[in-house]
Amino acid sequence: MEFLTNEFTYPSASGLCDIFAQSAAPADFGAVKGVVQIAHGMAEYSNRYAQFALELCRRGYAVYINDHLGHGQSVSSEEELGFFGENGADSLVEDMKQLSDIARQEYPNVPFFLFGHSMGSFLARKYAAKYGHMLSGAVFCGTSGANPAVGLGMLLADTVIKSEGQMCRSKFLDSVAFGTYNRKTAKNTPFDWLSRDAREVEKYMHDKLCGFRFTANGFKMLFGLLKEVSGKVWYNTVPSALPILLIAGDKDPVGEYGKGVTEVYKTLRKTGHTGVMMKLYPEARHELLNELDRGEVTKDVIGWLDAHLPADEAAPAKTPAAAPEPV
Repeated sequence: MEFLTNEFTYPSASGLCDIFAQSAAPADFGAVKGVVQIAHGMAEYSNRYAQFALELCRRGYAVYINDHLGHGQSVSSEEELGFFGENGADSLVEDMKQLSDIARQEYPNVPFFLFGHSMGSFLARKYAAKYGHMLSGAVFCGTSGANPAVGLGMLLADTVIKSEGQMCRSKFLDSVAFGTYNRKTAKNTPFDWLSRDAREVEKYMHDKLCGFRFTANGFKMLFGLLKEVSGKVWYNTVPSALPILLIAGDKDPVGEYGKGVTEVYKTLRKTGHTGVMMKLYPEARHELLNELDRGEVTKDVIGWLDAHLPADEAAPAKTPAAAPEPV
């Protein structure tokens, strides 16, 4: 199968810079059965999703992904990595919406899905509350439940901003956010919590566009975003008919080793979201798409996408075999 790829930019809603984006799709326009937009995680960038995008294209999906503001090539200078301006997460979501509009112009008559990982799952959740009526489904990968400490985190970030400025890269705030993440894993590197695949961890550590420390402005955005998508208003605003798939490793500290993800699942069910499913992957850590069982994860996601296509567009497919309600 031949594929079409493209790289392009568009102005960020923040006004700070242009947003870098990429797309890939089957060369045969008629073979495209759906669009998947990807929202990457914190301190990484779009290129890390190349293999996942390729597998989606092979199964008939067009894929769109941007480097979030303050990440990858969506910065005016290296100093702006982890900086999001005055409007924070609002700008990032509007940047995502601009990409959605571009994708819909190019593929106007096919189902549209959103996949978000980690911080990208928080952004995807915020997006779903505002634009969920335009989605055919959403996948939240490596997400988190409510964290009672985010209010304190926002206060601490404000304190650092007042004393050191928005661009300060505070080791203290970094410790508040991630200090316990390696507690239950081997201590070979600071990032073992990401994956059991040592090669993937090494690649992450040696990539200058990965693992950088956020600015104080960035941490304030992150804490505030998690608080927003963990509140009652969020659960009651996301369209109840929107199909949602939650996936995470049961050794992922971001999701409290499955506890936080299960909380999101159960709260969605309690608030009338009947189309939500969840799967936890045994022993897997945070980055499911870079884990030892990434092939299974990709197969499950594609199976779920296929199952939510109109009957005349979907190839014979099954939803993830092990995606029952948690017990």
